Amino acid sequence: MENNFINISDLEKERYVYRIMPLKRLYELFCNQENVLVKPSLWDDPFENFILKSRVRFKNGNIYRLAHKDGFYGQCWTLNKASDAMWRIYSPEKNSVRVRTTINKLFYGLYDAQIGSGLRNETCFIGKVDYLNSHNIKKFSATVFREQAGTRMYSLASSLCVKRLAFKHESEVRLLYFEHDMSKYNEELFRYQFDAHHIIDQLMLDPRLSLDEAELVKSEIKQKTGFNGAIKRSLLYAMPEEVVIEVK
Repeated sequence: MENNFINISDLEKERYVYRIMPLKRLYELFCNQENVLVKPSLWDDPFENFILKSRVRFKNGNIYRLAHKDGFYGQCWTLNKASDAMWRIYSPEKNSVRVRTTINKLFYGLYDAQIGSGLRNETCFIGKVDYLNSHNIKKFSATVFREQAGTRMYSLASSLCVKRLAFKHESEVRLLYFEHDMSKYNEELFRYQFDAHHIIDQLMLDPRLSLDEAELVKSEIKQKTGFNGAIKRSLLYAMPEEVVIEVK
């Protein structure tokens, strides 16, 4: 099972991860009990998936393109609780919510949903992104394809857990799925059964909502999802307690 966790130690598996999503998507997640992963080609950074998209020259001089380059799907989470920038980027209309779970719960939600497949050890991965400079990215790329067949899928999944240093502030964790059936490679989305009530343990509302607005949103969430966990309003913009400065 260690080959399904990339750059993640046993101690880190219980760390919280977070994702900000629109309320509409939250309601779909609970109503449909279904999570959706997307092709890395749909991610914003044009450098995403560049290793798998590259041609590879092996020691015999032959150059190939990887047949499995279009088989991966992913979803990005973060170790950051949420910054001002994240709320403004992912919740421009103040109508999004931050969901929380752990690395373990997120991974096993995907892994357990593939119980009927004998290939789930080679299809389900979760990885903490490693942020490298250009030199080290090229160095890493040259090692990905040296692995033996038993760890090849781990190595290919690892290539999706490398990103440029400019994005280090994102502290990303990526949930990854590899589709072995090449006839499905034209599908941009991968859907799987997702027990939101078990996997998600906390919801956080946009800090820019007023207290009254937050209470209305909280009531709506409970009504539409039946979520029994904690629903809080972020205190990112809360006024600090009055401080008395002692002049000496």
